[in-house]
Amino acid sequence: MPDIDRAVGAVLGSAVGDALGAPFEFGLPGVFRERFPDGVGELCGGGGWDPGEATDDTQMAVLLGESLLERGGLDLPDAFARFRRWASADPKDIGLQTEQVLLGGDPWDIAAALHFQTNGRAAGNGSLMRASTSAVYFAARGRDDNDRGPPPMPGPHPTPARVGNRPAGRDGWAHGTAPSSGASAFRSLDPHPCAQLARGAGPGA
Repeated sequence: MPDIDRAVGAVLGSAVGDALGAPFEFGLPGVFRERFPDGVGELCGGGGWDPGEATDDTQMAVLLGESLLERGGLDLPDAFARFRRWASADPKDIGLQTEQVLLGGDPWDIAAALHFQTNGRAAGNGSLMRASTSAVYFAARGRDDNDRGPPPMPGPHPTPARVGNRPAGRDGWAHGTAPSSGASAFRSLDPHPCAQLARGAGPGA
């Protein structure tokens, strides 16, 4: 499989999986299997979500992908500023810890650490759920270089294991704006910016 196809599959697959699972988040074990006995699900909606509507994880992945392309690499203050603008726009879904860190008013480089000092909570896995765009963008550097790793992403998880956050959206990447909802983020996902991420290229490539 060509690398570009793998990159597109990683980013789009992450968004599709997010939209597929969104209606079942926080549900009881076995609910998905009851709805789809053969194990093959569909974008059904439910639980407050429209069919095909992705969650905050995809929205944040879009923002990180936009930042990587527009800034030509990992720009931590820019990524945090995008996250903060998104959180301030009253998104349909946002994790409590994410919201507290982004809207607490603290500088990007210490916000998560200060939050942890206050309440001792830092074990969220949201950063991993939003890592597809940064993984695709940095994959060309090779395993050895990536083992050293980019600087930790700013965000609500001040642990050494945290990784970047977000997928790729045509609307945001073209115009520098964040999609307004999970649905628009999902619908705007497009192979072209995914391919740009895989090449580590800017939006004009």
